[in-house]
Amino acid sequence: MGLPPLYLLQTVIQSIKMVPSGIKTGKEQLNVLAYADYIVLIGKKKNEIEIRQHFVEIDKIARK
Repeated sequence: MGLPPLYLLQTVIQSIKMVPSGIKTGKEQLNVLAYADYIVLIGKKKNEIEIRQHFVEIDKIARK
């Protein structure tokens, strides 16, 4: 049956937040935005590898 969608989304977000990446906004580091069933990964252009790592992590979680 798979994981419930909300649990899956929370798992993905928590996993992404563990990786230090994204952009600095004030004192906070912003690396993911989520709304409903959409996820936006945020990263600097020079760190394309970080975004690719996020995609791999999301894929692993989604396939469970």
